[in-house]
Amino acid sequence: MNAPINPLERVSPYAVRDGVLRTGDLADLLDFTLAHEVDFGLSKLGQAGLTPDYRSSRTLPRRMLDAWRDRIEGYVTALLPGLLAELGIKPFPVSRFELELVANNDGDFYRTHIDTKMGPREGRGTRLVSMVYYFHVEPKAFTGGALRLFSLASKSVFADVEPAQNRLVAFPSWVPHEVRPTICPSGAFTDSRFSINCWARSKGKTAPAQSQS
Repeated sequence: MNAPINPLERVSPYAVRDGVLRTGDLADLLDFTLAHEVDFGLSKLGQAGLTPDYRSSRTLPRRMLDAWRDRIEGYVTALLPGLLAELGIKPFPVSRFELELVANNDGDFYRTHIDTKMGPREGRGTRLVSMVYYFHVEPKAFTGGALRLFSLASKSVFADVEPAQNRLVAFPSWVPHEVRPTICPSGAFTDSRFSINCWARSKGKTAPAQSQS
């Protein structure tokens, strides 16, 4: 008899949605992003600040994404119930959606990490669901940049999600993951791998919801 599979040795469930934004909104978002090239700065890692050996990319100041908040939250709010069901996470009251617009260019990466604190809870609500939305110019001028999701027990067990145009991937915020290096020969900002990171935060200092799978 085969031994039962330890669920910690499997990649946690994740959900992928393609064709997320309507054509007009996708074009507007790309125009908005390219128009703000000079406003993107080196990505920081929370209180640690700049950590070029751990995270390399450029990020738009979050306040500048407020012009897009209503449209993005509209899409995410409509998708969330189905995403939660697919992830095996019980529905929860969302305190807010946290947004971040990122550009990954040649050589950029983000080493293995999780998106939620597992010790003392975050005072403004715990991140429970992480969502990443991808977009880029056509024709696509970069390769790589996949999102790699690991099992909770081993980095030798993983799944890669390619950053395809107009695609969103969702996963529990406590799952270890990384961004694989992007290859962009031109080095031009226009040719970057663009993404919007979106975290759904719970209300209060709650522990992460448990997957039912």
